[in-house]
Order: sequence, then structure tokens, then C-alpha cells
Amino acid sequence: MNTKNSRINKESPIVFFLNPAELHKIRERIDQRDSTLLPAYEKLLAEADRALPLGPFSVVDKSRLAPSGDPHDYLSIGPYWWPNPDTPDGLPYIRLDGQRNPEYDSDQYDNTSFFTMFDAVTTLSLAYYFSRSQNYALRAAELVRHWFINSDTAMNPNLNYAQGIPGRRATRGTGIIEAYPLPFFLDVFGLLADSGAWSAADQQALVGWLENFLTWLQESDNGREEAKSKNNHGTHYDLLVAYLALYLDHPRLAQNVLTKMMKERIPEQIEPDGRQPLELIRTAALHYSVFNLMAWFKSALLGEHCGLNLWTYQTSDGRSIRQAIDWLLPYFYEPQKWPYQQITPLKTERIAFLLRLSAKNYNEPYFEEALRGAIPGWPADRVNLLYLSPFER
Repeated sequence: MNTKNSRINKESPIVFFLNPAELHKIRERIDQRDSTLLPAYEKLLAEADRALPLGPFSVVDKSRLAPSGDPHDYLSIGPYWWPNPDTPDGLPYIRLDGQRNPEYDSDQYDNTSFFTMFDAVTTLSLAYYFSRSQNYALRAAELVRHWFINSDTAMNPNLNYAQGIPGRRATRGTGIIEAYPLPFFLDVFGLLADSGAWSAADQQALVGWLENFLTWLQESDNGREEAKSKNNHGTHYDLLVAYLALYLDHPRLAQNVLTKMMKERIPEQIEPDGRQPLELIRTAALHYSVFNLMAWFKSALLGEHCGLNLWTYQTSDGRSIRQAIDWLLPYFYEPQKWPYQQITPLKTERIAFLLRLSAKNYNEPYFEEALRGAIPGWPADRVNLLYLSPFER
């Protein structure tokens, strides 16, 4: 096992999106009952208490099998694909962009369990780190073992059958987007480093799973297909590969992926004025513009570990992630003035993440002012436990 991942039980967590020194400072301030952090901390503990009884979750629990016949294979359908009203059997399914088919969230498939597991473990891991309550760590570790490691319940390290389309395609690269929470999940789960709830043997097994998944991402037809995607799918694919490369101690691979996406994806995704045209054509254009930029900001955080500055990089004609956030900023205050389609509600925690990181990395007070003005109940937002404001009052 490589040196980096053998350190899981030591005191210093292995993180790439988060800063251990900053997290330690936040924890000390919580211990001192800092009133600026208590709303977010108390909300986190309430969410962790609700997460404790959830699960455990497993791919073997769904009510139908993937086409492979293996219950350990992950299975889902495309969320925006619906039964065909013009055929007796509803096949082939038809696409209604932005309109989520309730079948996608049923117990026939794995996606709901997958995302709920990610959310629960992330919440429990953060709650352990800040409260030092061992029950949170023990439950988080149990959920991860059950999904990734235990032989009877573990998911196979692939997404061959994610977001298939009934009557059209059983397998397609688009389904890899369902792994988008994995990098941040791994970062926060690393905060269990000093808990004793996660053993070196556990970590070795998880590393083995992730190595196999990284190989699948790079070598499978699905992975190669998704790598060619030009919109948010391609950005999140690159982020996933780069993060796993860093986590698994393959820094050259991470650097190569991030360098290529910086030089090739920014020119094809972001206009000189900051618009993201490949996301603006969607029926949830503001959501997807935020979702894509969120992947860029996380990639910029990874770049800091590879000697790359994505925060300030711009093309010769001025395309950059800084331009993208500046262009979006007015619509966070007044989403009703958004000139494109947005048929679904926007997740404000993603906006808070973008604004706090913009304030930190561009040293501009107006990003922090936007966070406080555009996010309802911002003092209780979890971003305050992850990244300190550079402009505290």
C-alpha cells in the first residue's frame, strides 16, 4: 500500500479540497463557542443525528438486476428519460430535459442509495471531526465498508449500467456523472484519520477498489466516451480522474489531466464574457452553469497540489473561470432575472461554495457580500465549517 494512504489512522487527515490547518482553527473556535460558527455547527450535529440510523446501503438491495445479472453491478436509468406514450410497452424511452422521471428515484435502482450514502457519510465524518463524538465516526466507517468493501454487499468498481435508457442503450458513458460526489466524499471521510474507526486494512481495501475504478474510468468504453464529452460531464470526468490520481499517489497523471483540461476545456466551455454556452442550452441552465463551475473550482483546488494555478489562468482572449463566476454573480442575487431557462429550483449550497472560494482566492469582498446577501440563512450554511471567510466581521 502506498505511503499516503497508509496514514489514514494518523492525526493529519489526507485531504485535497480542504486545509487541515484551517479546519483545526475552525474546530478550536467551535470549542470556544464562537457565535459566528455555532449556527452551522449546531445544524451539522442535527443533520448527523438524523443520519445515524440511515442505512446501511448496498447495490445488492435494489429490486432489479443490471443486464449483467450480477447484483453487485450498479444500475440506474437516465433521470430525464420517460416511457414513450406512443408505444404499448413505453419503449424506447424519450428524453424530456430537466424533467426528472420518478422511476429514477425508485428502489429498482441504486442512485438514491448511492447519493444518500455519500451525504450521510459526509455529514457524519464532519460531525465527528468537529465534535469528536466517536459514534459518528463508527457509523460513517460502517456505511463505507458496507458499500465498498464487504464481500456480500460491495459494489463492483464500475458504472457500466449507470443511466441506461430502456429500449435504447443499457450502457453509456453519461452515467459516470453519478460518481460526481465521490471526490469530496473521500476528502471529508479522510477526517476520520484519528478516530480509530477505520483501520489500515479497511483503507487498503478501499484503495484497491478505487484503483480498479480508476482503471475502469480510463480504459472502459464508457470512460472513453465520457472523457470526450464537452460540457459539465467532461469537466466532472476529468475532476474525478485527477482526484483519484492524487488520492492514489499518481501525481503525474493528475497534473496531466488538469493541465489538459485547463488548456482545452476552458476555451471550449467558457466565452470571453464568462458565459458557458454548453450549459445555457439546457432547461435548467443556471443549475448546470453552477454545476459545471463547481467542478472547475474543485479542479482549481486540486491544481494547487500540482503546481497549477487554475484560479488565475486565462486564454489569450480572456476566457477563465474567474470570468465565469463574475458573469453568474448578478443572478445569484436576482435569479428571477435569469434570461435562460431554469425549470427546477437551484441548490444554494453550491452557490455558497462558489462564493466563499471566490472570496478566498480572488480576495474580493463583494463575493463575501454576495454570500451573505444571496444565501438565506447563510450563517448556518455548511461552507462556514469548511472554509473561513477572509473578510470576517
